[in-house]
Amino acid sequence: MKKNYKYRLSHTVMKVSGLLLISIALLISYRVFNNADLKRHKVENRALVKDIAYFDYVENERSMQHLRFYRVSIQYLFKGKWYDKTLEMQPGEYKSMIRGKLSVDDTIKIIHSSVNPLNVKIINQ
Repeated sequence: MKKNYKYRLSHTVMKVSGLLLISIALLISYRVFNNADLKRHKVENRALVKDIAYFDYVENERSMQHLRFYRVSIQYLFKGKWYDKTLEMQPGEYKSMIRGKLSVDDTIKIIHSSVNPLNVKIINQ
């Protein structure tokens, strides 16, 4: 009875570990693909800031871990079509990219892919 339980437990652990490893590999390959796409099909453009918000909340009350990030919603025109995108950035990344105060209706510089216009990155301001 104990051998069967140990076998099922180890089999389940191996399945979960495999799924986790596959998920991580897919996330990494997605990020690499997006960066390669931006390098190959880069278009510099300007975007209008539609909304900006700073989030700071406690993720885990016991350990008092804070989750802090900026959420910037932008709108830009490419080939006669308007695109909306919401970008999330850590405070350090935000401060290095955007110098000074960013407000709604400001214009910022971005790069995006000509093949996939929703693949967007903010350029240092």
